[in-house]
Amino acid sequence: MKDKSSKEVILISKDSMFQKDKWKVTATTNFENSIKDLSKNKISDSNNIAYFYGSDEKDTNKLSLINFEIKDSTKEIETDKFFLFNFNQAISYDEFKKRVSLKTIDDKEVNSEMTQIQSNFFKIKPQALLNSRSWYKIKIDMNKFTSLEGNSSKDTTFLVRFSTKSKAEGLIVSGQIIDSTNLKGKYILELTSTDRRSKYITSTLDRNWKFDNVLVGTYKLSIYLDENLNNTYDFGTFYPFKTSEVFYYLEKEIKVNSGWSIEDIILKITK
Repeated sequence: MKDKSSKEVILISKDSMFQKDKWKVTATTNFENSIKDLSKNKISDSNNIAYFYGSDEKDTNKLSLINFEIKDSTKEIETDKFFLFNFNQAISYDEFKKRVSLKTIDDKEVNSEMTQIQSNFFKIKPQALLNSRSWYKIKIDMNKFTSLEGNSSKDTTFLVRFSTKSKAEGLIVSGQIIDSTNLKGKYILELTSTDRRSKYITSTLDRNWKFDNVLVGTYKLSIYLDENLNNTYDFGTFYPFKTSEVFYYLEKEIKVNSGWSIEDIILKITK
């Protein structure tokens, strides 16, 4: 759907629908996974079936962006935000990558991971947290797009500018490592939010560790001892025999609240 208030659903077929075939669309109303309204009540409609014939002629509908959640000049966007793009027609990954960009307001490219979720559904996730209290822009050259059906868009350039939230200052998560293994190496710690949207990595050669400027949220903490200093966790091998590097995770979740730093977390590592 376009948004929570939308009454329209667009179905896009994965395969071609030939002219000789007759098709039926059914809105299920009598099963547990049936269509429901926003109050989660099942929708009962006697006119819930529609028939149509496929066509082997090329779709001539114009290509358009049917859903993007951010409006121009939106403020207070999270610094760990990712962006979803939904088009009305299938688009190749290369076409999307070539026509869509995420940049700072002064035109510097933001390193991002672009993912094709479905043929018409894409995701852009910055590889690092966006800077706080900063302006960015997302640009889509709609007038240069071509769908897999060969259709173009009559729209001009799509441009959305947005600013990020202020980073919470002074939110620190820190502690100490108690290690009885007597092994040598570098400790690498990873703090990951339970919704997997925020991740922080730090390392230390002594037994004191700290994460700076952590966003408010709930986190899991893990640690491993990087014995060969290659910044990668190494699993054990049977031949030649070698044990895995020491790995430990804190069972209790860490809750970071606004204005409060968390200190003196003790990580006990044993063989």
